[in-house]
Amino acid sequence: KASPAPPAADQPAATPEAPPPPPEPVVQGPKLKDDPRYSTYFKMLRMGVPAAGVKVKMAAEGADPDMLDQDPEGPAPPGAPPPPASEDSASAESEDEFSD
Repeated sequence: KASPAPPAADQPAATPEAPPPPPEPVVQGPKLKDDPRYSTYFKMLRMGVPAAGVKVKMAAEGADPDMLDQDPEGPAPPGAPPPPASEDSASAESEDEFSD
């Protein structure tokens, strides 16, 4: 009978490796519903305004009405403005500009 050969000394024994964890999704900027360009329209939907009316308003204001059909929890499209700075820093800057 042939016995199984032991692993060669220069080769490590095969050890089962756990697969690497899946990469976490990277969110670039705010969620669609929190994007300043669209948050007003999603708020209108939450307040009970019919989607057709919101889409008309979006088109009149130059926003893409098709964004209402997207997942509001999903990432905002590219070109989203950065999150607003805290009011304290903005007001401090404006006070400095007008100080005597």
